Amino acid sequence: MTDYEQAKLTYLIIILIFVMCSVGIFYSKNLEKITRHFLSWALIFIGLITAYGFKDSLITALFPQIGHQSGESFVYSKADDGHFYLQLVVNGETVNFLLDTGATNLVLNKKTAEKVGFNPNELSYDFKTYTANGVSRSAKILIQEIKIGSLYDYDVSAMVAEGALFIPLLGMTFLSQFGEISINGDKLTLKK
Repeated sequence: MTDYEQAKLTYLIIILIFVMCSVGIFYSKNLEKITRHFLSWALIFIGLITAYGFKDSLITALFPQIGHQSGESFVYSKADDGHFYLQLVVNGETVNFLLDTGATNLVLNKKTAEKVGFNPNELSYDFKTYTANGVSRSAKILIQEIKIGSLYDYDVSAMVAEGALFIPLLGMTFLSQFGEISINGDKLTLKK
């Protein structure tokens, strides 16, 4: 918390105490009831301030795919299943991707392709792709816009898998736009 935020918090606490004391004086006959209400609201207030102070940590813990941005660096936490998931905005739609350094391309499943504006039934699945499960077919597409944090990428080449794909894959062609990719323990850092 910065000095400015601490000063602001102190100011708000002083105002809260003043208001509560004023109410207490006005209703001095019901002092026990007022004290209970005051303590209840004080605990709620402290809880909210604490949650706000740890908001980045809470968001990262609850939603690891959202990550957080610091300048042109993006930090993501490993999910409970041991994988890294990244939430990107594709053609205006929020999409969760599985980070797959073994995948060459950014690969969408049919459901996600439809969500971001492509008709999977009108695509030409004429590209062979080699996966851990063997050879499958994919259609090449051009995504108009992908947003990660405050960074945008335009006209991104991607593939749509013809077969079953549980979650879209974020492959090396997209990751190569970052100058540095590092994994330290359960943290993934992407630096532009």
